Amino acid sequence: MAFQRRKTRQSSNIFHMLSKNQLVELREAFNLLDTDADSKLTKTDLVSFLGTIGSPFSDAEIEEMIQELDPNPTYIVLLTLIGERLSEMSSEKELLAAFRVFDDDNDGLIDYTLLMNWMTKNRDNPITRDDYDYLLRGCIEEGQINYRKLVDKMKHGEFIET
Repeated sequence: MAFQRRKTRQSSNIFHMLSKNQLVELREAFNLLDTDADSKLTKTDLVSFLGTIGSPFSDAEIEEMIQELDPNPTYIVLLTLIGERLSEMSSEKELLAAFRVFDDDNDGLIDYTLLMNWMTKNRDNPITRDDYDYLLRGCIEEGQINYRKLVDKMKHGEFIET
């Protein structure tokens, strides 16, 4: 029986996916959530943190968030989960090809309304208009969506200018 190597390998190693600054920011966020400073996230931590920001979530929604995690995850467990989720995302090449379908002029731009209608109305799992606008923040140029910027944002996160 012959074995073949995969041509491309997707790694879920979070330390290769994120920059040093992103890892530091995630650590800071974890520390904010870990209200009792025991290096583990619990439902009590989450409820306490959300209470400080005027929680918009119901008990059922909070419970659903906790169920997605291992019981009382540590920072490393949380990073591993983030890495697994990021590795499930399509490659940049695949995302660019998908958006290129909407690029009639082959100029790297998509009509804002065309994509909005497809994403908010013509799908099995439409997103809300608010989520659509949030997703496209920083990717709109003269009423058109720069989908290369959008793919970069989807794969590498939002860059905030300081």
